[in-house]
Amino acid sequence: MRAKSQAITIREVDWRSFAIYLEGLGLSRKWREDLLRYARRYGWLVYEDHVRLRVELRRLSPHMRNKVMNALSHLARFLEEHGEEGLYEELRKRFRRARLAWSKGRPRLRVLASLEDMLEPVTHAASMLKPRHYRVFAAFLLATGLRPEEAAKAWRSYWRVRMRYRDMVLLDLEAVGLDRDTKRAIVAMVHPLADAEVPEKPRISLALLRRKWNKAAEEAAGKRIELYTMRRLHATLLLHAGVPEHIVDLLQGRPGSTILRQNYIMYTLYEYWHSYIKALQNPLSIILGKD
Repeated sequence: MRAKSQAITIREVDWRSFAIYLEGLGLSRKWREDLLRYARRYGWLVYEDHVRLRVELRRLSPHMRNKVMNALSHLARFLEEHGEEGLYEELRKRFRRARLAWSKGRPRLRVLASLEDMLEPVTHAASMLKPRHYRVFAAFLLATGLRPEEAAKAWRSYWRVRMRYRDMVLLDLEAVGLDRDTKRAIVAMVHPLADAEVPEKPRISLALLRRKWNKAAEEAAGKRIELYTMRRLHATLLLHAGVPEHIVDLLQGRPGSTILRQNYIMYTLYEYWHSYIKALQNPLSIILGKD
């Protein structure tokens, strides 16, 4: 691996030129923005050895790791065009030595034929988690529809950001301190079944949860199921219950930009509170072991 003293430092990268480079590849705007963001955040890894690459990237979820590896690869190709000859191939070799591979093509429960195909293995796997507070957190994931990283932060701040509006239980995610570049959910509904079991001092290790989840999913379904599937199941259940797509978008961090939607969120959500309760009642009962 080349010495860092002979290489361009990440601070010297012309990020504007890198953005133009990505645009020239014909990528979608959202994907270009993701690549640029992750390249700026993790670009220093381009010059690290395979041991450091493995340590840093293994901390990320498979979904996030895939994005970061793509960002680093595009950055390496860009730097090659600016004098860093052979950097891309060096990086690929370090990925291989670190036993890091893109998740594309790996068997996982992502695209499913029906709601039933998704519902049974996911709820069964979640119901097997031990100790119980991990099962409660899985129920919280399904109830809120948040990404696992978002949910972990909201969980740790639960009693500080919990609020009530009429008979709804909501979380004020603006007060959680999420990364606003990528985490745009501003409010989350919490089903009473999940709310009733949140401990006084919520704590969770997301890394340990992923290990427990992978083991439970293998036992329950005989295949790998992403923890992120909870978010997809949340959206699917609400849509099947008749909750409009724009409300599901709002809850999952894709809110409309109009002033009307931003200022009447509470009222709008209340219209669909009972549909939300009905949609999630049975799955959450299975996960929490309630009849």
